[in-house]
Amino acid sequence: MAAKAAAVIEKAPAQARKDPGIAALISLVCTILGAPAAGYFYLGKVKKGIIYLIAAWIVLGIVIGIVVVGGGGIAMISTVLAAVCPLLLVGWLAPVCGIVLFIFPLAFDLLIIYDVYLEAKGRSLLPFSGE
Repeated sequence: MAAKAAAVIEKAPAQARKDPGIAALISLVCTILGAPAAGYFYLGKVKKGIIYLIAAWIVLGIVIGIVVVGGGGIAMISTVLAAVCPLLLVGWLAPVCGIVLFIFPLAFDLLIIYDVYLEAKGRSLLPFSGE
């Protein structure tokens, strides 16, 4: 009887734990929809999900602001460089800077997805362990 009770106790944490692959897949799919932290909600980590959902939106908003509002600054640098040294073909500078800037939100989203995977395994890379 004691062996049977021990088997039930060991199975309980395994049943309560969510599948890491499913959690990461949910985050990956929801990243396309603009919600990379959705996997935290699947894991029951609502507070952490809200924090990183808002953080992901802020990072993306900052980059969009830099590209849209600051794009004039990038274009101005290109014009100055072209005037100083006409041999430089700097017309590609503004689009390249814009593309490079979008790597930051993408990297942050991938970090969140990886942390969701780790969180499902009982570990975490990012702070805030809120339930």
